[in-house]
Amino acid sequence: MKNTMPFTYLITHIQTGMRYYGSKSSKGCSPEDLGKSYFSSSKRIKRIILDEGVLAFKFEVRKTFGSMEEAVRWEARFLRRIQASKSKDWFNMHNGDGNFVNKGGYRLTETTKSRMRKPKSESHREKLKIHLDNKRVIPEWTDIRKSSQSKFMVGNQINKGREPYNKGKEFPGTGVSNNQSAKGFFWWNNGAERIRSKIQPEGYVRGRGTF
Repeated sequence: MKNTMPFTYLITHIQTGMRYYGSKSSKGCSPEDLGKSYFSSSKRIKRIILDEGVLAFKFEVRKTFGSMEEAVRWEARFLRRIQASKSKDWFNMHNGDGNFVNKGGYRLTETTKSRMRKPKSESHREKLKIHLDNKRVIPEWTDIRKSSQSKFMVGNQINKGREPYNKGKEFPGTGVSNNQSAKGFFWWNNGAERIRSKIQPEGYVRGRGTF
């Protein structure tokens, strides 16, 4: 049977620097699980992982404990000291005391708070595991990717300022070149055919028509 080792941890979102501090104390838990099979209890963290992948975060084990109670007390004491729930620098929505602070600017009802505290069902955990197993991982910035990006950028610079391939060519059946289109030429149609002209031909109306 796997030994249980409760621990506290720190998760940092690399791009924004926002952090999350928590504890893990369930039966069979181990610090080795962090960032591999355990990604915190935070729904905000899990949503970002689904969007950006696990590599968007840095995972750190901060302290291990001999009992669940010790880990939970340490977590709450740390969160209260820094007032994490009120800080924009932390993902935590409560300070380990169950009093959730919504950082979206609206109040949580007691029903919602109760739902957030309620242990998740086995089916819910299984669905989350499927999502995490199929997470989108941001590929590494390899030399091959760098070379490909460089070629793309060079190609854009080469094409910059180059004249369109069809500049000066005539529109079919009109005798009007496309570089004249911005000089007062308009489409006219009589219901059966369309032409471009500066003035309205007799029997024609403005527009390309739908025939």
